[in-house]
Amino acid sequence: MENTSLRSLGGDQIFGRRTNKRRFNKRNIKNIAPEGPGIYEIVNSKGESLYIGKSNNVKRRLLEHMDNRDVRGAHSFRTYKPPRGYSAERYEDILIQKKKPKRNRRPW
Repeated sequence: MENTSLRSLGGDQIFGRRTNKRRFNKRNIKNIAPEGPGIYEIVNSKGESLYIGKSNNVKRRLLEHMDNRDVRGAHSFRTYKPPRGYSAERYEDILIQKKKPKRNRRPW
């Protein structure tokens, strides 16, 4: 899908399959996060998005974030599966534009 804006995605609604927000700890990451490809969001205690990323192995990448302590203030995480017709890169860009995470370095 080309030239897809946030407005055409339903305004404030972000669609696609997502998990409920889970506490950012090793047990939850090991038990809940998928081992396959996907998009993840790390959130602080106020519900603000800190970081959004994509990975071929979401579980491994979240564990790396936790081990490196590179996302300070992390409270919980969500995982997303892009809706049909969207690449992971495009859906990640849409989420970043919509949520404006503090730790993503993009030119927006």
